[in-house]
Amino acid sequence: MVILLLACSGPNEETILEELRVLSMLPQAPEVSPGETTTVDVRIVDPADAGYRALVWTCTLLGEDCLEDDEGRAPALATVEDGRSAVSVLASPALAAVVDETPLPLVSIWALACAGDACPLLDDVEEGVEIDRDIWSDPTDWMASLPKEGTSLAFTSLYVSTRAADARHVNPQISISPEAPTAATSEEVDIEVQITGDLGTEARAWGYATEGGFMRPSDRPDSRQLARLVWVAPETAGSSDGFIVVVDGQGGGALWEGTLTAD
Repeated sequence: MVILLLACSGPNEETILEELRVLSMLPQAPEVSPGETTTVDVRIVDPADAGYRALVWTCTLLGEDCLEDDEGRAPALATVEDGRSAVSVLASPALAAVVDETPLPLVSIWALACAGDACPLLDDVEEGVEIDRDIWSDPTDWMASLPKEGTSLAFTSLYVSTRAADARHVNPQISISPEAPTAATSEEVDIEVQITGDLGTEARAWGYATEGGFMRPSDRPDSRQLARLVWVAPETAGSSDGFIVVVDGQGGGALWEGTLTAD
């Protein structure tokens, strides 16, 4: 058994970006008060450069339906440039009746990217067709009816509290070493991810690449808030796009993207 595992060692397939992927969704302010807005930075990767459309929406679920449906939802496709979209998100003023100084993940944020005609929902949104409320509240069952290729769905939460602005949780900062990871073809390079900021117990750093891949998908930061990832260079020389996504376990996160080089 050990011999078999060693023989199959190499990059984890989950870390290799070969198809359309909503890679990260990072609120610029991961904690807000009722009635406040923040901007969510959505990063989408399209390795084949096939083209796609994207939709981002929220659901604040305190009952059977999203608050947004009762307060007035006007869905529209997201504007995406170079794989990036900045979407404004509101924490409903109605949440003032249910929150206090303890931050709660009350606003669900969904991002859907679809190539070609893979998602008829996007056509319906563009044409102003009324959408089933169940899709807004939880699209996972609906996604099961779509093709796996050319579709990508991601989810995150926005925390809401009544804390003063200077007491709220903020996003961590990250740096990587080496700053320009390089390895010989088919060889490995260790990448250290230094995280600065307040981390929760579920904090992790995730690695992705368009060529080669990482030995394991993620790593937990240690007591020094240092995470370690190993990139395995592809068999042919060249450069690839690398991404490291840090989630801090408290609604915040950070994204590094740069070039990974195989000599």
